[in-house]
Amino acid sequence: MARPSAHLKIKAPAKINLFLNILRKRPDGYHDLYSVLQMVGLYDELIFEEVPQGMTLVSSSGDLPMDDRNLVIRATRSLARATGIKSGVRVILKKNIPIGAGLGGGSSDAAATLMALNRLWRLGFSRDDLAKIGQDLGSDVPFFLHGPTAFVSGRGEKVVPCVLNIDRWLVIINPGFEVSTRWVYEQFSSVRARAGSKNSWLTNLQENIKIHSSSKFKLYYSDITLHNDLESVTEPKYPVVKEMKECLLGEGAEGVLMSGSGPTVFGIFKGKIGAFNAVRKLKPAHPGWKIWAVKSLRRSPI
Repeated sequence: MARPSAHLKIKAPAKINLFLNILRKRPDGYHDLYSVLQMVGLYDELIFEEVPQGMTLVSSSGDLPMDDRNLVIRATRSLARATGIKSGVRVILKKNIPIGAGLGGGSSDAAATLMALNRLWRLGFSRDDLAKIGQDLGSDVPFFLHGPTAFVSGRGEKVVPCVLNIDRWLVIINPGFEVSTRWVYEQFSSVRARAGSKNSWLTNLQENIKIHSSSKFKLYYSDITLHNDLESVTEPKYPVVKEMKECLLGEGAEGVLMSGSGPTVFGIFKGKIGAFNAVRKLKPAHPGWKIWAVKSLRRSPI
């Protein structure tokens, strides 16, 4: 009697950068960086069904590429190639995280795919094993396999899990258009050259991480200066970034920042009521913006 096909459903969360310091361009074309990443409660949803052979991706999102540009497809092929697995999979993707938004949706989907197929195909790989496969798919993939909070360095492949000392509610705003990560990094090199070199904003925290690198350590918001080097590129090109930040500050956010290469920004609120009040006021005033109130995650759903 044939074994029934297995199903697995996974929620793939978005991330924000609480800090992003670009250090230098590497010979391979990528950039070395320091960043503190935090998973938040905005999710893509993926359903995986094992099939005899082939790879099928189904999504209702008309903006989503369905070829090798899609990291779900690339992650599936990379894992099959690394293991010699011949089994197939059908994936249904409900896309809620905006594309090209600085929220890591593609990398999160790739990490979720690696974890799901590791279970469906009974491979027994560790998260470290999967991160090594995933790091060539997207710089944030290793983080999504080790979150919910982490300090990352290198091009993103070096991940040190952290524990935030306190919960926060966040209001996330996306203006409704994409920004090319590649373009932002290409432009950043010339912006940095004009502005001159800067020292890392995380020198003290980096030393703390070296000491505690053998296990998770507690990270305090007071340790972090909300800063994103890439704002120097994205914000002048897209002034709406500054407008969204000013709106969040006007609604009581205790700190605001652009996430990743943008254009999404977030505001940090002490409580749920303040965050939802901000969303309630901003949505009707800016109908073209996508706005969410979410919580920083204490546990990864992947």
